[in-house]
Amino acid sequence: QVLHWAMAGADRGSPCHDAEAKPQARENFVVLIGGSEGKRRLLEEYLQQYGIRLVFCPSNMMQERGSMHMKAEIERFLASHDPNVLRSVVGVATFMDATIAAADELARLFGVPCNDAATSLCRRNKASMHEALRSVGLESMRQLPTASVSEAVQWANDHGYPVVVKPVDSSGSDGVCVCRCDQDIEQALASVLNVVNAEGSMNTMVVVEELLQGVEFVVNTVSLDGHHCITDVWTGPPKCQPDGVGVIFDRQDLAAPSRDLVAYSFAVLDALHLRHGAAHLEIMVTQRGPVLIECNARASGDLPRCRASLGRDQLEALAMSMADPEAFLSLPQEPPPATLRMAAIFLRSDCDGILPASSLERLSQLRTFQAFGRHLRNFRPPTGKQGMRFRDIRVGPTDRLSSCPGVVLLGCTDPEVLEEDVQRIRDWEATDLYCAMEAAGDNGEDV
Repeated sequence: QVLHWAMAGADRGSPCHDAEAKPQARENFVVLIGGSEGKRRLLEEYLQQYGIRLVFCPSNMMQERGSMHMKAEIERFLASHDPNVLRSVVGVATFMDATIAAADELARLFGVPCNDAATSLCRRNKASMHEALRSVGLESMRQLPTASVSEAVQWANDHGYPVVVKPVDSSGSDGVCVCRCDQDIEQALASVLNVVNAEGSMNTMVVVEELLQGVEFVVNTVSLDGHHCITDVWTGPPKCQPDGVGVIFDRQDLAAPSRDLVAYSFAVLDALHLRHGAAHLEIMVTQRGPVLIECNARASGDLPRCRASLGRDQLEALAMSMADPEAFLSLPQEPPPATLRMAAIFLRSDCDGILPASSLERLSQLRTFQAFGRHLRNFRPPTGKQGMRFRDIRVGPTDRLSSCPGVVLLGCTDPEVLEEDVQRIRDWEATDLYCAMEAAGDNGEDV
């Protein structure tokens, strides 16, 4: 796949060699590396409000060719379309963890605001991340980076079970294991090491971590020159439970951040030298205060959920930071008061089967329904709730984020009505939301 304009059907222009064409004004561009089509389209819509266009670079292309080569490719690509237009890159962003370091270096080569490529490792590697926090005296997770089963077992016995084992640079709960005994650790390392992870890199090391207990928060931010802005905060039950199986997401509710959570989030960004761009922080508020689980130096994985309640979202703020820095710096550093109670409900299946189109239709008719997310995010009408065309979706047992059938986003002003719909979803899941494979046959599109 080659470089291309991000939005299908947009006015891309074509190679032009007309020497008599009239010179046009400067055209500015943002380069985006990787990410889903839905997020690319939304970021492009926000950038177009400033007259800025988006060029998409596939993440595998960046990984294979490197930043220096890609800079030359991008420049040739832009110059090949109407040479009478002076084109400039004004920003670089990535939606993929695997290309965080490459995006830092590419932005440096283009001379646009960027994080220091020399510190990229602490924004990507989970062991280096917590070492950076400890080096400045911030509360951090107790952990051991290792590729040795005996070292992992010894550390777990010294610190006490249960523990969490995960690759040092995976994402989306890929390879995350809750271990309660020595045998669990042996099995975890056997299943994780020397396996290609969801980001496309080989797992050569894991981190063994304490299993934090408390209230889990997701904090989404955008930064510019060290000025941090929290766009939205979500909270819910910890996805790793001492007696749980796998890494199970239950729900996340839109929340107002506490003063301590805001201060800790900004301190983490500073400690990780994250001065520019989007970030997605997972933080557990424990008895010893906020403790970072991990930080992803890119936008939240799913499409933004908060705009209906907060009036703006992370991708809008990211576009503003690159297109209109002065306007971004004038934004409040904390989200405005919510106008709606919002909850993201993560669906859970206990069987191999089908999530039928009829069940999706039923979910979309809930009184508080706002949108579908994650694997169901393509079921989005252009406007309002009309026009969604559903199809059967094949599902398997849910044991982590990647096997979650999808998210149902709910929102309304009445918390009791919201909770009634949450309970309806869980009741339907326990009865007839899914159709077992034996009854469904071999139909449906894979999640």
